[in-house]
Amino acid sequence: MSYTRDIQLRVLAMKSSDRMNFIASVIKEKRKKLGYSIKETALKANLPVTVIEKAEQGSRTVSFEEYIIIFIVLKIIKPDFFS
Repeated sequence: MSYTRDIQLRVLAMKSSDRMNFIASVIKEKRKKLGYSIKETALKANLPVTVIEKAEQGSRTVSFEEYIIIFIVLKIIKPDFFS
């Protein structure tokens, strides 16, 4: 089984709150790995700083679209992911 598939299966098996915590940790780790501050990430994503902060906390008040923009800016997914 591929590493990506293994992660997918583990995430699907998680409770909803655990999924959000996992997503939040991935966002924060990737932002730091890229050397971006929260403010830089917000500027690149054209989103308010508060949205990035909330995403890093796994907030459900961040919209699906905002999470997707953050994923693209942090190169977690490619821009053509949904094509």
